[in-house]
Amino acid sequence: MVRARPQPPHHSLSRISDSPRPAAGLLAAAAVAVALAGALGGACSLLAPKPSPSSLIVMSYNVKSLFDAEEAGTEYADFSMAKGRWDEARYRRRLELLAEVVLAAAPDRRGPEVLCLLEVENRDVLEALRSGPLRDSGYREAALVAAP
Repeated sequence: MVRARPQPPHHSLSRISDSPRPAAGLLAAAAVAVALAGALGGACSLLAPKPSPSSLIVMSYNVKSLFDAEEAGTEYADFSMAKGRWDEARYRRRLELLAEVVLAAAPDRRGPEVLCLLEVENRDVLEALRSGPLRDSGYREAALVAAP
């Protein structure tokens, strides 16, 4: 997801938060974020210095199988609504917890400017997060890149 904000013409990447988990998932956009960090000389650390107002914060996070609350037949057994292991309340709670993590990554900015999530079931999940718990963060766009 990308949030628009007024920015000067030149940006520097001062921090990238990255999950310690492998970067295998449904959103290949995280690879773009890592490549961008390398190209701009960013540091992959939560201990990076506080970013300047003109910096761009990119966050990549593996959410580990974030499924919606609709039975599509492609869910892992742990997320089966038919078997009573997953429901709307658990889904909404997971979105809320994810939003807390995202906001904590850049609390003075209402979250990072670019957010790359891995292992998200579909675009509806991204839209539910963007228009739900992250609605006040100003994210305007959400894109899903399917795994090959």
